[in-house]
Amino acid sequence: MLAPLVPLLAFTGAAIWYNITLQDKALRRSMLNTVQALSLAVDQEWGTVQATLDTLAASEYLDTGDFQAFYALCARAVASRPGAWIILFAASGQQVINTLRPFAATLPNPFMDAGPRVEPAGELPLASPETVRRAFATGQPVYSDLFIGLVPQRPTISIDVPVLRHG
Repeated sequence: MLAPLVPLLAFTGAAIWYNITLQDKALRRSMLNTVQALSLAVDQEWGTVQATLDTLAASEYLDTGDFQAFYALCARAVASRPGAWIILFAASGQQVINTLRPFAATLPNPFMDAGPRVEPAGELPLASPETVRRAFATGQPVYSDLFIGLVPQRPTISIDVPVLRHG
């Protein structure tokens, strides 16, 4: 009586295992495609942001020291990008402009006001002065890790693009 059931059970088990394997492969392929699409979207967004910052860095307002006009230009550049803002730092780390605040508002200095990475691992540091320092030191754009911004007081990622004038 069991003899005809054993091959049927074996075949059913193999069919179920094969179906699970196919579903697993399809899920992995779908997840990989999603990750690749997200990666391309993020790369495109970073490229757009960096191009905007490079363009702003070439502004004549910085050559003439007209920070109020530069502030207005930066504010227009981020007006259509919710959650984005632009900060101009002096070599000392002092924020000169920050489009999250009105022009000439008192602004923090992340070199002085930043906090260390809080333990346990997983907590975010307050500010990201290392990326600003690295951008000044290397003369190259620097991408940050996630940190808590000094002004917005929320998780932030930055692209620090060096803007050099007269050394």
